[in-house]
Amino acid sequence: MLRPGDIPVAFRLLFEPAEKYESIAEHVGVSVSSAHRSVRRLEAAGLLIPDTRQVNRHALFRFAAFGAPFAFFTRPGDRIVRGIPTAHAAFELSSEFAPEKPVVWPTEAGTVEGAPVEPLYEGAAQIRDRDPRIYRALALLDAMRVSGAGNRQRAAGLLRDLIIKS
Repeated sequence: MLRPGDIPVAFRLLFEPAEKYESIAEHVGVSVSSAHRSVRRLEAAGLLIPDTRQVNRHALFRFAAFGAPFAFFTRPGDRIVRGIPTAHAAFELSSEFAPEKPVVWPTEAGTVEGAPVEPLYEGAAQIRDRDPRIYRALALLDAMRVSGAGNRQRAAGLLRDLIIKS
């Protein structure tokens, strides 16, 4: 069964398919053994092409856009906290979406105030500095998890472009 932390590993392999486990772990913010287990689960789930570590782009898109929002369900909290902007509030994505209340991954190191959203995995709040491409992908995934219908549709299109066309 997939775990939430497997998704950033899949995104890293999407961008760097030949990368060694040590580098995957460093960029995603997990241990080397966790990265290795994630790759095995991703392959078993059909999100990687067997024995290649190449991402099955169509399967990853379908899961990210239509499965993950249900499998890794969350809703923004009611209070306002400091954090890292995500979903429609992520800096490079905010111009792509209709205005909604900002949402953030809670962290004292954050730069924006907004409604807290549970990050997909523990290392998400640090991913923006480690790998901006994974941050963008996770922010789009969060838009699928927490945004209104119009922004979910826009996020699905941006995810498709990112996963299928990259």
